[in-house]
Amino acid sequence: MKRYAHSRIPVHTATDETTGQPVITGHVARSNDHWRTWKNSPLTLCVIDGADAYVTPKSYTSQPAVPTWNYSSATVTGHVTVAEDTDKTREDLLDLLAALEPEQMLGEAELAYYDKLLPGIVGFRLAVRSCTYKEKVRRAPIRSRPVGYRAHS
Repeated sequence: MKRYAHSRIPVHTATDETTGQPVITGHVARSNDHWRTWKNSPLTLCVIDGADAYVTPKSYTSQPAVPTWNYSSATVTGHVTVAEDTDKTREDLLDLLAALEPEQMLGEAELAYYDKLLPGIVGFRLAVRSCTYKEKVRRAPIRSRPVGYRAHS
């Protein structure tokens, strides 16, 4: 029986230094069995959620209307390589932090703390084979002050 794994994890896009091809980098806790699944079956599907929101029928100028959901997402397939090199995992982790918190400056104390945590995480790189993007946005006229837009978290 084929084993599937699912994890919600932060990822970052990058370019492979050797091939020049796009890759997705990330990490999981070593206690998360997901990385072991990749070692046995590296073909992976990665779903990246974008913005999404419920849209109430009350927000439209013409009635009757139905509720809808606006969303955007990307689906990426490719082969995952589990990082054996902690230096590369550290570099990818710092790149992710820089992308998510560009204003944060890491001092020696923070870097030493991250280095202490590195043995507890497993880095990975997903070599992108295909990527599709899907977006659905209701384009009907909306009242000037929208009622009922609610971000989904």
